[in-house]
Amino acid sequence: MKLLCITDPSTHPSFDTTLSLYRTFAADPEIDFFHAPVSKVDASGFFHAIAVTGHLSNDDFMRLDEQTLTQLSPSAVDLVFSRADEPVPKDFFENLSRLEDLVRFVNRPSQLAYTRCKDFLEEYGKQYLPDHIFSSSYGEVEAFFKQVNPIVAKSNVGYGGKGVYKIWQQGNSVFTDNVGEISSQLGPAFPDQEIDIRFIIRTITLAILISESNVKV
Repeated sequence: MKLLCITDPSTHPSFDTTLSLYRTFAADPEIDFFHAPVSKVDASGFFHAIAVTGHLSNDDFMRLDEQTLTQLSPSAVDLVFSRADEPVPKDFFENLSRLEDLVRFVNRPSQLAYTRCKDFLEEYGKQYLPDHIFSSSYGEVEAFFKQVNPIVAKSNVGYGGKGVYKIWQQGNSVFTDNVGEISSQLGPAFPDQEIDIRFIIRTITLAILISESNVKV
């Protein structure tokens, strides 16, 4: 079997399942395994890839995109599995969608392009969603926050649980539980959980804000 995976290794920490998958595929003698960088998916009608075999260390995985690539015809591959995390290049899904009639995909790129944005949930699952708002407007977000406390804020396109903030207000102070990500941006001088909600909103593009009051975990 000839299997091609598409990803950006730099987006995957060592504990991520993508590294484990790559190791399994590379070590399997029944699989001819290829890697294609996310950044090299183009409109040429070909994949730009390298063969990956044998033991794959974490360092080897991280350097895959630095290796010399060869052109690979879609007809030469049995299956394509995209493990690309958001955000991806603008034409990524469009370029892959052109190849759907030439090779089988684990998930069809045309469908991923359709369902990847959170407004897909708004269109098809609105009746099942708790109180929420999709917005990049601070005014709209502030108005929503005045009605619902606490809220959970998440960027419209993201991966790996990054950029998720629980935000709540006590008195005149606003807090978040995601101190780690805020501190990484502000530096070690960042003192505690108390934040300016305007800073949070500025760091979130096309935010989805969901009331916790109806969320069951």
